[in-house]
Amino acid sequence: MASENAIMASLAAINQNLERLNTNVAETNRLVDGLERFVDGLEKRIDEMEKRIDGLGARSRREEGNAAARTWNSRELQQQSTLQPLYSSITNEIISDFPRTKRDMEALSAARVIDILRHLGQVAQGLPDENLITLKIWCGIRSR
Repeated sequence: MASENAIMASLAAINQNLERLNTNVAETNRLVDGLERFVDGLEKRIDEMEKRIDGLGARSRREEGNAAARTWNSRELQQQSTLQPLYSSITNEIISDFPRTKRDMEALSAARVIDILRHLGQVAQGLPDENLITLKIWCGIRSR
């Protein structure tokens, strides 16, 4: 009977140790779950930051390209002189069907002038002639 009591006491002690171990494992799992959620949040924030940095890089390249085009377009132009196209603030690509010459720009429809101004981040607010003047200014074209 004494050996049975000793065995029972040992089993009880083992059971207590297993319960503590289970509690520790459950707490460790809870902590790991919390760390996984934290890391997932960090990864999401890093992805968002990378997108912002990519956007800033594209914007910087667009602005540099537009500054160079405006400088080129600001020289004394003849009607047939080639214009450097500008980049769209919407697509970060060269504005499609950008007028090739000053003459082409002056022949644009009012709707096309408004569309190009929109690509340059501008809102057309005046009469067609005023919008064309605004477009020329934004393209770096000097008026005579």
